[in-house]
Amino acid sequence: MRLLVSVALLGLGCNDGGSGDVGEEEGETSGSVPTIPGLTSGPSTGGGGTGGSTFVSADCTPPDPHDAVVPGAEPDDEDIDGAYTIHYVPDEPKAIVWFFHGSGGEANQIVRTEQMALTNLLVPADIGYVSADSANRSSGQWNSSANSGSEDFVRLYAIRDHLIETTGLTEDTPIITMGFSNGGSMAATVAAVAPDDGWNVVAASIHNSGMGRSNALDLPTLHSSTENDDTVGPSTLRNDYERQINAGMPSVLHEGYEEPLHPERFARIGGGYSRDVSQDAFDEMVDMAMVDADGARLVSISDAQSVLDSYEDNATVGQGPANVVAQMKVVWQMHRFSAQFNGEECQFISDVLDGSIWGTE
Repeated sequence: MRLLVSVALLGLGCNDGGSGDVGEEEGETSGSVPTIPGLTSGPSTGGGGTGGSTFVSADCTPPDPHDAVVPGAEPDDEDIDGAYTIHYVPDEPKAIVWFFHGSGGEANQIVRTEQMALTNLLVPADIGYVSADSANRSSGQWNSSANSGSEDFVRLYAIRDHLIETTGLTEDTPIITMGFSNGGSMAATVAAVAPDDGWNVVAASIHNSGMGRSNALDLPTLHSSTENDDTVGPSTLRNDYERQINAGMPSVLHEGYEEPLHPERFARIGGGYSRDVSQDAFDEMVDMAMVDADGARLVSISDAQSVLDSYEDNATVGQGPANVVAQMKVVWQMHRFSAQFNGEECQFISDVLDGSIWGTE
């Protein structure tokens, strides 16, 4: 199934059951936070569907997927209560996406290619983002079974308080929790726990993860899986989605699917990867018998990781093979955050904020 989007406009409720998963996301090569002067896109009035709402809907039309992905706004980074934090908060934010990295990850996952491909659609509508390191730096994991007194929650609350004092964030700013793998489970946990402590959480977006202890949330949820994920399979997210529907919550399921590698795919990395260099990298993969001339995968998915490791060690094209490997994991639909449905996810967030997700505006 390529894409399943279903919204249930039923009564509120809750149901038992659930699953939690922990996975890993190897890093692309990146420093702390890139410095990009100014904005690369201006305010948008497109998108429609706002009716009488004061929310200006995002224009959720993705750009050419082979254009370089650079930050749509220059984020700030700082240490807040011991947690390295990257954030972009507009002067008057319409909402904030609070992103939670996967196992072994860091705050800077929010400024990687696939995540930026999503946030760049939101920034013109004054939707900001926050991403912080988990408290456990040994495993790089969130304690997604914790409560509001845990170290992770203490830090998250301190970060929010600090941003309320120093940026345009307010007590009432809507928050969409979003996460990948272990971070997806944490996004569900925060969505379940933090409202009791004053957070205005309006939706949760869960990538490549189960909902953990949350079972079902009494707010809209988005579930996004990848076809060849052997850490958290698509069935886990499908089950959680169905549980949300049965609980009466507006919910969306995106089931990613593998497509042939496009010769210009790596141009979205930017930096030294022009479209010509991307073509050269593609040709090298053809020579290595990783893909055929049409971009179709030639190796078994069970051997994909070792093949990509070998490519990273032996690639001669470009200066960032780790970034190419990261893109290949997205193309091959492995356990990786994917922006394959970034336009649809942007629209989900827009629909939540303007009320149309509930059938009202």
